[in-house]
Amino acid sequence: VFKENLYYTSAERLVKVFPSAFKSRYNPCDYLRNPTKLANLVYDDRLFKKGLGNL
Repeated sequence: VFKENLYYTSAERLVKVFPSAFKSRYNPCDYLRNPTKLANLVYDDRLFKKGLGNL
């Protein structure tokens, strides 16, 4: 089982790690200190049907 720490405290780091998620539509500051919300943004469309919010 792979476990990833998605608790970020820096918007700059979020943009560096997940550049495609924050190209223009989403504000990285809205995802700081919120690992569930971030996981739903960056992985939802890859792992589940878009919009389910299963993470």
